[in-house]
Amino acid sequence: MPVQKPGNPGNIGSKGERVYITPNLHRYDRREFSQFGEDGAIEKIASDLSIEKGTFFEFGIGPASPDSEELEGNFVLLRNKGWSGVFLDGNTMPEKFGMRKEFITALNINFVYYKHSIPENLDFMSIDVDGQEFWIWMAMQYRPKVMVIEINGGLGIDTSVTIQFDVNHKWDNTVYHGASIMAMDKLAVTKGYTLLWCNGVNAIFIRDDLISNKTDFILEKIFRPFPPHQPDPHNRPWVTI
Repeated sequence: MPVQKPGNPGNIGSKGERVYITPNLHRYDRREFSQFGEDGAIEKIASDLSIEKGTFFEFGIGPASPDSEELEGNFVLLRNKGWSGVFLDGNTMPEKFGMRKEFITALNINFVYYKHSIPENLDFMSIDVDGQEFWIWMAMQYRPKVMVIEINGGLGIDTSVTIQFDVNHKWDNTVYHGASIMAMDKLAVTKGYTLLWCNGVNAIFIRDDLISNKTDFILEKIFRPFPPHQPDPHNRPWVTI
């Protein structure tokens, strides 16, 4: 497969070249509509991929507060720049936000993907359900170009665990949520993805067939920790990955 040189990424959609992705993406962190610095990192990755107006699919999104007039999400900025896509959440949202209602689990993710006519060669996808992200991605049969996935940064970098599989899981504001970055990275490798960026809340992965310089991205240099939430009073077990 041809390899593109830095500064000339080309059009991956039509030619299939691998693209040079800018290392140290934390330099581009910027928040406009995302929770933290995701907007800037996502925008830079899209630029490296030469995607000006692409497609997205994000679920687990809503206003930052009940009285907010704007959505807080990873791809709100992309939508405002003319990208096309779908926003889903398990809660009912005001019509002004342009949301669709779905409660997504590992058991229905592929049906929901098909139901909402998400393109198979999707550009960007975001999973944020406060708990079952590992199991949902593991069950997915589709392979978007870039995946943005919530992780549990409070677990650190040396632990490889996720919460138990439970389609009815709802986060109770404790440390018992999601998967550690090591566990999510192991899953990513099995699916053919490379970790590009992680701020302790979200991690961004790219398909291996799209990147020419994957060795520039090392988990230990990318990961940023995040303060853990309060202890789990139920002492629920973790699944080791």
